[in-house]
Amino acid sequence: MVTFEDAPYHVTIQNDSLAGVFVLVTENGRIRPDLVMRQFFKGPLGNTPQLTTFDLDATGTVFEVTFIPLGGIDTSANVIIQKQ
Repeated sequence: MVTFEDAPYHVTIQNDSLAGVFVLVTENGRIRPDLVMRQFFKGPLGNTPQLTTFDLDATGTVFEVTFIPLGGIDTSANVIIQKQ
């Protein structure tokens, strides 16, 4: 879990070998369904994007962000979080 606090953030997820990633965002202990995200990296045609980016504005609040990898053992992705 990563804390995003009182600022806008830019997130980049660069896949290495995951099937996908689920991003769960909570605020004050409650899930924010409008901010929950899922990204699949393996599709039936094998042509899905291997990089995804999104912005999350935590100005005036605190978000707890959990990145849940979808894949087997020895699969991974790089997550880069930039405070704007």
